[in-house]
Amino acid sequence: MAFDAMMQVPDKAIPRVLLSRAKAVAVFPRVIKVAATVGGEGGRGVVSRHTDAGWADPGFLRGGGGSVGPQIGASSTDYFLLLIGEGGQDD
Repeated sequence: MAFDAMMQVPDKAIPRVLLSRAKAVAVFPRVIKVAATVGGEGGRGVVSRHTDAGWADPGFLRGGGGSVGPQIGASSTDYFLLLIGEGGQDD
């Protein structure tokens, strides 16, 4: 849903030439970042590999990280990753 919404906005859409070269696509909708003096971010996503028969069933991912330093606030961001190199989608 987040991917479709982004592709509908011309100046935010991923160029079709890049999508056609992608070996896999990973989507992380609503990655939350919260910061005070110590901060962190995390989210869940899916990845699908492009095969000769089309797009494979999705695999599910979880990511997160932390940070330290002067910061304050909270935000939510959608991430879309294109894996273009041959080794980018290896199991």
